[in-house]
Amino acid sequence: MRGDYRQPADGGLVEVSVPHGRHLESTGFVVVHQTRRPLGDQVVSGLPVTGAARAAVDVPLSARRRQDVEHVVADVLQKELTDLAELAAETRAVGRLVTPWLRQTLTDALRGMRSVGEADLRRVILAAGLPEPEWNAAVSTPFGAFHLDAYWRAQQVGAEADGTAFHLSARDWQADLVRQNAVHVTGIRLMRFPVPRLRSAGQACGRELWAALGL
Repeated sequence: MRGDYRQPADGGLVEVSVPHGRHLESTGFVVVHQTRRPLGDQVVSGLPVTGAARAAVDVPLSARRRQDVEHVVADVLQKELTDLAELAAETRAVGRLVTPWLRQTLTDALRGMRSVGEADLRRVILAAGLPEPEWNAAVSTPFGAFHLDAYWRAQQVGAEADGTAFHLSARDWQADLVRQNAVHVTGIRLMRFPVPRLRSAGQACGRELWAALGL
């Protein structure tokens, strides 16, 4: 690929896969991956591209943060750009190069987890020795069906990992309050945890969940 590249508006990185042996250096916001696997024949605007599942598996191979791996997988699933079957097939094709972070992220996705915040919440739950909840669990209320990040059905306790990118607009905030009130009407105790707090004060969050569950 050649051209006059400009920093993306979202400030992210552009990941480029090239055939093995093409010694192109990463530079600026462009990260180059060499691969021995066929790249496929998809073309967009005259440029060859890989599919969403392939991209979501290639990016974690050089990721330096677990959160980046979780974000990429969650993003393609939430946007329905691919599904778990395609991700699993691409992962098998990678073979021994698959990283533990990618394996764990796909395992979490199979549990129903669809966000980075849910992965942070699960780490807190496991560290606290709490039982595994249902993930992305559907809850029926008089005002419609909603999904909870984590739900202990027997104890009627739910937990939400609130990401900093959500609830920022007045519309999102109002919709979130409607959802929360609807869940409370059913008798479910809903615990809310900002993602930064799950990361910085995980033990305290775990103790609060212990108290809510009455364990």
